[in-house]
Amino acid sequence: VYTEIKREFEKKLGKTDYKTLDAEVNAATPLKALIDPDDDRFMTPGNMTGKIREYCIETGQTPPETRGEFLRCALESLALKYRYAIENCEKVAGYNIPILRVLGGGTKDKQLMRFTANAIRRPVVAGPVEATALGNIAAQCIASGEIKDIKEARAVIRNSAEVKEYEPNAATAAQWDDAYGKFLTLLGE
Repeated sequence: VYTEIKREFEKKLGKTDYKTLDAEVNAATPLKALIDPDDDRFMTPGNMTGKIREYCIETGQTPPETRGEFLRCALESLALKYRYAIENCEKVAGYNIPILRVLGGGTKDKQLMRFTANAIRRPVVAGPVEATALGNIAAQCIASGEIKDIKEARAVIRNSAEVKEYEPNAATAAQWDDAYGKFLTLLGE
């Protein structure tokens, strides 16, 4: 959703760097409007702002108006969807998940990682960005005997790849909890 919003605005306004987009997201009102990122309408590209506007009207919310508000809506909604997924995994597994480890390209989105830590109310460890490639290399090293086992492979990767930790902001916990209640209502829970 985020990428489609960015693309849509770039067609109208030209390319914009992430620093500018982050500033616009930060300037937007927190948790103003939420969507279910898994709603079928968001699965196909094109007219993403129109789809978000339509979703918000259908669910009795004030739709975003600015690029920052649309982007913030997408990021916060995804962060809340992570919370929903984690809580459901915990119910099935029967134990609490103390931290969320995020791998791959999405880890570069600092806003998303920060919002996720706040939404899930636990730390997020983001990285490595090239997790798939590193995993493949580790598997080959184990197969060739250069690394003993998966435990050693994880240690090698942990010591050689950049990871960043995001802690939840306790001052915003009540605001995120209220938004999560609203989000669950959107999901029909």
